[in-house]
Amino acid sequence: MENKDNNATFRTEDDLLIIDISLDEKTQKDMDDIIFGRKKENLLVS
Repeated sequence: MENKDNNATFRTEDDLLIIDISLDEKTQKDMDDIIFGRKKENLLVS
């Protein structure tokens, strides 16, 4: 089954989507702080 929405196609079959991002410890801590609202500053990724 496919569902098209805003130029994206979502497929629901036996497909799996796995996103694996490895970050160093400091970056991971900064990301956690931002995600959980402990920091108010913006993180720029280049």
